[in-house]
Amino acid sequence: MPNRESLRARRERQLWRMVRPLGHVNHNSKKTITWALKLPGFAVYYVRATDLNELRFPRHRQDIKPALIEMLGLGDQWIVIARRC
Repeated sequence: MPNRESLRARRERQLWRMVRPLGHVNHNSKKTITWALKLPGFAVYYVRATDLNELRFPRHRQDIKPALIEMLGLGDQWIVIARRC
């Protein structure tokens, strides 16, 4: 699910890569994801923002930014673990 609170979303606004025709219809915050899952009876155990990059020690200059985004939880997408109560 797209993370509307991500660093890129805030900086790029309408040019953000998750805003595109026929792309994602909803953009969520941590609060809205938790609320939307609790309504039908799910218990949310884990919510984290990610860019789906493998977290590893940056060996090159261009690897620093993706590593920081993953470590700080500033990515464009959400990973959610929930279970029906």
